Amino acid sequence: MIYQLKVSLKHLPAPVWRRIEIDSYMTFTDLHYIIQAAFEWEDCHLHTFFIRQSKGKAMKNKRIEIGPEIDDMPVGLTGEYTKLNESAEIVSHWLTKKNDCCLYIYDFGDDWQHEIVLEKISEREEAVFYPRCTMAVGASPEEDSFGMLTKINAIDSDEECAVINQMFLEMFQENEMHSEEASESEWLKAFELADELKKLKPWLWMEDQHIFALKNPIDGDYVYCSVLGSAEQEFGLVIYIGQQGLTALDKLYEMPSIHETIFEQHCLQISFSNRDELEKEDYQLIKSLDLKYRGKKQWPLFRSYVPGMYPWSLNKKEVGLLTEILPQIIKVCLQMKEHSSLITPYNGEEMAYFDADLQKHKLTIDPEAEVQIPVPEIMVNELFLQKMCKQMDRMSAPIEFDYFYLNDPIQEYPGQRPFFPMMVLAVECEQELIIYQDIMRAIELYSVSDRLLALINHLQMLPSEIYVQRHELYTLLEPLTNKLNIKLREVPKLVIMSEVKEELLFSTQMRKR
Repeated sequence: MIYQLKVSLKHLPAPVWRRIEIDSYMTFTDLHYIIQAAFEWEDCHLHTFFIRQSKGKAMKNKRIEIGPEIDDMPVGLTGEYTKLNESAEIVSHWLTKKNDCCLYIYDFGDDWQHEIVLEKISEREEAVFYPRCTMAVGASPEEDSFGMLTKINAIDSDEECAVINQMFLEMFQENEMHSEEASESEWLKAFELADELKKLKPWLWMEDQHIFALKNPIDGDYVYCSVLGSAEQEFGLVIYIGQQGLTALDKLYEMPSIHETIFEQHCLQISFSNRDELEKEDYQLIKSLDLKYRGKKQWPLFRSYVPGMYPWSLNKKEVGLLTEILPQIIKVCLQMKEHSSLITPYNGEEMAYFDADLQKHKLTIDPEAEVQIPVPEIMVNELFLQKMCKQMDRMSAPIEFDYFYLNDPIQEYPGQRPFFPMMVLAVECEQELIIYQDIMRAIELYSVSDRLLALINHLQMLPSEIYVQRHELYTLLEPLTNKLNIKLREVPKLVIMSEVKEELLFSTQMRKR
């Protein structure tokens, strides 16, 4: 479910507020980071939350504080007092009914007070990235300016929301920031269910293409389940998450090149592996839980796949999803064993869907449905773009513009999930020369138009025509190319770019050897 919150700064000369939509499973720690981004705070001061109204009832004599772990108790409080850790408290457990509210205080010197009101609870929209900001009123004050503040500047709501949502993407898309580790009891439950799946051996009567859909019990979106093992090479289960997961799954069927698709997977995977296929951390987890496995293809291995990121161990939220959905998957597999008519292959258009009562339905897949691409506003002065059009010459030859992932993952900090760097390339078609290249992260793709501007500034020329192969890239570049009167064409294949990519990937592999 999606929670619509109105977050308003209090005690200011003019209204300053943000309307934000968040996933129901987010913690108060997540909400803290969301508010910091929405109001452009720098997170350099202390903060805390106070529950004002919960489950439709005002907190009269109760004082419920939710914040980071702080040793000192606040003084001067009367009545019943409860203090809770924000990383363990879910927002939707406290704000449950319309008009339920809490207070967020940031900077105990200036005491920036934010009133947070639950306005609406709704179903999540397909192909929408959450959290998202849908309305912004009034410019946020600068840090440490409370005593000097006399005026609130007006802002363009759409532009401000675009900036805020880009920050949300960078903070939460990877699903790794501020994520907690699952407890031993949570992991034990995951292993128990994996063992039950292994004993069942659904791959004996199900093929890899027998994909079926269930509702995600956490957020109400779909998950798409595929049993592995009919080829007797890899045994297990893959759970593709939401529209992003389904889109990546479809690409696996459409594209012969695994290199083009493996980096875009959004799924959880359980595989039953050999002992020597486990990483050190996997083996240590099994030993810490006092579990024992012997033999080939007997050791459970859990992996999280996030677009642009290296396959990684599951975090607390992912283990929670797995343990919620696995019992349903096992029951569906048992039904399919007893009634073979329930087994239908996924053809890209229709799929079997099982509801909460495990009744089978037909789920029609919209072939046009794609993950919505939030296109950021072009943060370049209109007059500057007009000047470029008038003063710069245009290239006679078209260029091919594309990106692709490199195989070498990068880990910026010890213990942090590595990411696959993304190379951005531009190739001049007549002379077949690389005229631009740069490295970026997947989360930076939504600002790829900045790379096109960098190319133009480097050449001091405007392309007359740009070829792209990816519809996503076309969508991201189109606003800028329209302003610069550049012809942007979506083509089935980038012939020269394909050769350049092969050469670059081959040279990378040779260097590794």
